[in-house]
Amino acid sequence: MRHLAERVGLDCVDTEKGVGAAVFDLAVTCGDLQGLVVEMETLYGTGTVVHKPVETVHKLEDAKRAGKRKRWIVVPNPHAVIYLPLLLRTRRELRKQHDVEFYTLDVTSRGLVRLTDVASILVKKWKETTEGAEEAKRHAALTAKDSATH
Repeated sequence: MRHLAERVGLDCVDTEKGVGAAVFDLAVTCGDLQGLVVEMETLYGTGTVVHKPVETVHKLEDAKRAGKRKRWIVVPNPHAVIYLPLLLRTRRELRKQHDVEFYTLDVTSRGLVRLTDVASILVKKWKETTEGAEEAKRHAALTAKDSATH
């Protein structure tokens, strides 16, 4: 909520907002994000991991009928990392028909970060780590070779 309140003002963010038959965790009622609805999904007790986000997007269809709605689904960090590939595939499929984006919490800024950005950051870190490990291995091999010749 803080993330949205900082962007559009606290007066523009409603909690547990009912629109039609649907009730949303957060709804933006004014400002440049007016019409945005946000659902926090824990993915607990949902059967398959993708079941809850897909169900949420379909629940939001009632809101779409009440006006064009952008949807954000916020997933806790542990789930975001554990299920990242599956959540990204689900996002890609849902975006073919819906204006939806998946987020998780950015622990450094205490805001939100898109899961696509999380994936990019993790790939970059993985490459840096892999390159660092390969460099360390080459350095160790050269050091061992130098030790063997002296």
